[in-house]
Amino acid sequence: MESYMSQTIIALCTAEQLASAIPDWQRYGIQFANTSERLNRFQAADCILCLPETPVPLLSAAWQRFSQSRFFISQGRQQWLDGQTRQSVDFNQLLSTREQPKKEQQAVTTPPQQIQIKQSSNPPGNMTDNTLLFEIFKFAAWGLDNKDYQEKVNELLYLAAQRGTELSNSAQKNKKQGEHAYQLTQELETLFKKDNQTALNAWFNEQQARPELSQRIKKHLAIKLGKLNNNKDKRKSFTPTQGCLVRPPQFTQHHPNSLRHLPAHSNWEIVIDETGMEFEQAEDLSIDDYSLGRYVALAIPQGRAKLDKLPETFHAAEEKPELLDKVINNILSQSVGVLGITAKDPLSFNRPRWFSGVYRLLQLALRLLPLPNEGSKQVHVFIEQRGGFNADTDLQVLKQLLLSELQSIDEARFSQLLLSLEIAPKGKHPYLAHVDALAHCWGGSSAKQRLIRAKFKGHCFLTPESGDLERIYAALDGKTALSSHDWFQAVCALSGEPEHSLLREAMQQLGERCQTQPEIWQNYLQTVRQRLNEKDYHPQALDEILGWLQTYAPADNKLPPLLQLRFQAARLAADNHQGRMRLEAIQNLLDLGNQLKYEAAPEVAQVYNRLAVATTNIYEFDYAKQILEHALKLPEIAVGRQQYGRLLSGMGQIHAFSGEHQAAASFFTQALETFEKLSDPDAAQKDIRQTRLYRLHNALDAGETWENIQPLATSVFGSDLDKAANKFSISPDDRFTHHALLRLLAAYPQQTASAQKTYLYNQAHWQSEAGHPWQLIHLWRGWLAHFAGNDIIAIEAFNHALDEEADGLTLQWIALTTAVLAERLGLGKSSPYPIAAEAARLKTAFPQAPHAALQTLQKSEAQPEKLLAALKACLPFNFK
Repeated sequence: MESYMSQTIIALCTAEQLASAIPDWQRYGIQFANTSERLNRFQAADCILCLPETPVPLLSAAWQRFSQSRFFISQGRQQWLDGQTRQSVDFNQLLSTREQPKKEQQAVTTPPQQIQIKQSSNPPGNMTDNTLLFEIFKFAAWGLDNKDYQEKVNELLYLAAQRGTELSNSAQKNKKQGEHAYQLTQELETLFKKDNQTALNAWFNEQQARPELSQRIKKHLAIKLGKLNNNKDKRKSFTPTQGCLVRPPQFTQHHPNSLRHLPAHSNWEIVIDETGMEFEQAEDLSIDDYSLGRYVALAIPQGRAKLDKLPETFHAAEEKPELLDKVINNILSQSVGVLGITAKDPLSFNRPRWFSGVYRLLQLALRLLPLPNEGSKQVHVFIEQRGGFNADTDLQVLKQLLLSELQSIDEARFSQLLLSLEIAPKGKHPYLAHVDALAHCWGGSSAKQRLIRAKFKGHCFLTPESGDLERIYAALDGKTALSSHDWFQAVCALSGEPEHSLLREAMQQLGERCQTQPEIWQNYLQTVRQRLNEKDYHPQALDEILGWLQTYAPADNKLPPLLQLRFQAARLAADNHQGRMRLEAIQNLLDLGNQLKYEAAPEVAQVYNRLAVATTNIYEFDYAKQILEHALKLPEIAVGRQQYGRLLSGMGQIHAFSGEHQAAASFFTQALETFEKLSDPDAAQKDIRQTRLYRLHNALDAGETWENIQPLATSVFGSDLDKAANKFSISPDDRFTHHALLRLLAAYPQQTASAQKTYLYNQAHWQSEAGHPWQLIHLWRGWLAHFAGNDIIAIEAFNHALDEEADGLTLQWIALTTAVLAERLGLGKSSPYPIAAEAARLKTAFPQAPHAALQTLQKSEAQPEKLLAALKACLPFNFK
């Protein structure tokens, strides 16, 4: 072991992480570096150890600084993967590798013949002195504010110092010359932008005439000026066009170039490019700043898509707009994937580098890539070169890291994946031009209309506010359970994901973990309960979420009564929103409530409230009243003020459904007084707003005078009904308040004539979503349009109401009543509804419904007052 002490082994991690992986690391003289700054203290390294915790930017810095070193990746349990041979070695083999005689060692490190490991054709150690000096000048002239260039120069300065004092002095001189060249280049660009040719020529000639300025700097300035003039000439040659020629794609949910929604394929090429200038100090830049660094990937399924051939000299920033439009149209027309992130995206590192952003983009693209679940598959990645990253850069360690990550998420899916990574010079891959055009479309200062029309932004090009699901893919690691927020979003989206989606397998694996680790399942259930309490959910999503929880619930004997109560209560809430009713659920919850009322009174009170809603949905108003009367026997101090207020509000709703409007109003007043005593004003306001809505619905059913209605309406909508009508006519938000507003407009047409006019005037901007009470919103839209004399809009609105999927007896009854109303208004012929058949079916399936009232509606005169009275009998309270 003593012979190894002279070797330098660096582990890319903290001392604590190293001790966890190799307890006796100090015995072997292993050093550690957990930052680039600490790494730079080492002058040489024979061996680099990469742990699972090693940050990718640190690994990238190690590649650049010690490109000739051997890299080993931890596989756990003292097993390591050799970055060159890609073969597994144990820890003792790893140490002995460096002890072998030179000839024998070469035999060990030579890769198998069939595996080609790309080595640098001109590694730093083999550079001539002149080449080394020129490289130092070049990177310094490009700007040492770039961390990659700074590290490259430091590496070369160290190499020069190893070769002797004279060369070291020359290297420092060339660095200073490069820094001077960079300063002069900045001055040149500033003058060039001012477009004063006389001043520019005078400055340039002055620099060229300076005897103390080196020829290398003068040549650098001449080359830079030539490029600036060339770009200017190309822009001048552009002829004005008739506007952007990009044809906007037509889609409802997924952009046609959404990577994860493409058909599955086993052979892909991915090309990556970037645009912008600032990749490291991006936190203060706007997302629309053209200097912000952006990374773009284009994924092409081999043999299934073909893009037009473009010249090797193609450079998007210098091409004519009509050619760029043509390239984007070509991409939009093909089954290819587009994906992009910015340097300030949450997916990027806090202190990003250019290559770390490429890694993050590639990491995400490989997870989204539509690959078949079984069989061999291959992905070839080409990254356009930049700075010191060129065709000679060896990416084997990065490849192993990516494969290890993917197989950790889904070993079966990725075990037969052949992945290759390559940095390609500009123009040396047929599709680099296309991804250059995409990058320019996102970041080019002249591409605003092209970006808008192509609709990439927010769909394929992710902004910090978009791409929620893509970020969930990025969070997958095969080891850590998804956060509650990500889990909720993932389950909501699962039914819409393609069959080949990686997310499907990942969620199944997570579900299986829940069955053996109940604490994960309980955490997710708690999230559902919290969202239910805050009404932060979409009704349709509840079925998906609770179905997932039910599928992967721990065995019953692992769920104590309180957790059973919580889960069944959440299921009941989902049923309530869909107007469904399961009698066995009611009895189970009543039994659990009696069992737990002394240890979980607030939750039991909440369950009683939901049970009352459930029985209301099947028109069992007396049964609902009995449940709440029983619940209100629990003292307020036991259930808590908020839950007690909700019980009072619930009792008011039951009286309203029963037509007992005065009693209902009394309970609503008591509930509001209770909520106003809550110490948390935000929590109080949610319950107050909801109870005010109930109070308004009750007053509308009671037929109160406008003088009595007006203050109630003001408490809900504010004093300006026109403003409220305008707001809801163009927004899908706050659907329950929207519904109440339309009921008010229909019930008091004369007093709300101006607001009605405003609402109907915005008909072209009406929004619609799925779920209750949109069916009723459409009903009242049809009503308002019909009595305003516009039956075309009225028919369309009623058709929308009847197109809503009615899942549950209550919603089916509402749909039948809506169809009868449309028929009475003379609007049912355009979209026939099987009224007779549906009425007969529901008479058997839903005997509690007021079928006699429906027959009265069918015979009612088509006058507003008569129809409203008949509707009230069919659909009491807020069922209409």
